[in-house]
Amino acid sequence: MTDDLGHRRKTRNSDSLPKQIDDGCGFKIELEILADIRCLTSLKALELCGNNFESLPKSIKQLTNLRSLLLNDCNMLQSLTELPSELQYLEAVDCEQLQSLPDASQFAELGTLTREVHRFMKLNLLFTNCLKLNEKALSSVFAESLLLIIQPMSTIQEYEGQFEIRMCYLVSEIPDWFSYRCSESIVNIQLPPHNVCNRKFFGFALCVVIELKEYSHGSSMVNYKWHSENNQGLRNGRCRDHLTIIANRAHKDRVFIDSDHILLGYLDLSGVELLRDDYKTCSVEFWPSILSQHNCKVKYCGVHPIYAEHILNQLHNFGPTHQDFGETSGTGSGEPDDHGEVIEPTAKRICTESNRSCSWLTLKL
Repeated sequence: MTDDLGHRRKTRNSDSLPKQIDDGCGFKIELEILADIRCLTSLKALELCGNNFESLPKSIKQLTNLRSLLLNDCNMLQSLTELPSELQYLEAVDCEQLQSLPDASQFAELGTLTREVHRFMKLNLLFTNCLKLNEKALSSVFAESLLLIIQPMSTIQEYEGQFEIRMCYLVSEIPDWFSYRCSESIVNIQLPPHNVCNRKFFGFALCVVIELKEYSHGSSMVNYKWHSENNQGLRNGRCRDHLTIIANRAHKDRVFIDSDHILLGYLDLSGVELLRDDYKTCSVEFWPSILSQHNCKVKYCGVHPIYAEHILNQLHNFGPTHQDFGETSGTGSGEPDDHGEVIEPTAKRICTESNRSCSWLTLKL
């Protein structure tokens, strides 16, 4: 590979040269080299921050070992329609012209081999400060990707794998398909019956809208913690994790943000020990990390239970995104219906009683 790359290297004096990272062998990579991708298939991480290209070459799909792709501050980047099949981390912060992304089926295919072999995968998609991305389309992409990833598992009675999917983008509203929503930092959930959990319940989709005013920092995240309570009033709060706003500090120490952003995530059943035994209610609290607290606060949050049944029927039934929280008490309590599904009380239901066709995630409306 030394001979194959050596004659392509250029001096660092050219303003058009991209920034790069290597495959562990010290080879620095220019964008035009991606056209002849055969010599780069061992790459696991690639940084192309601060470049002026409008799109990535189709040949990037041939980087079958690539796990991390950084595209921050690519101000001319307009589309990301091709991505490597095993990509798990994509960061495109401050890509002001970005407006086209792969559809949900392509996102859902990311990391397929990793899931099959290791039964574990993390998929992180960060589009912080990408002003031209369509928020409704992104909401649907996240929801559909989540369903498509879960779909193969829904036919396995005892699936032991675990995966995470997280997304960040610019928006000030909670997607309409979230059944538990509030205008504070804590939301309450009615857990499904234990027998329902064992039979068809997979986990929870998470959502938090954060208000960022003249925010300037490096790596930033929002923490969340689950609290559950059983019939005897005993509380449990062992489950804790985070959602990421921005993470890479190698390209630029600080990122300036002055707009609301939404963080979406998924917590699967294998990581939610709080659902064992006789716990009936659960609450989740969101708060900025210590490094993120300055000029950053939680504005809204939401949680949605995910079931295995009827996934195929729900893939194309997403409602419009809007900001409608009903009563703003900071809680949302639901009761299981006749089929064991957890639904919202009338004041906070997403749709009207007259429309009871299956919507996203088996929530009967």
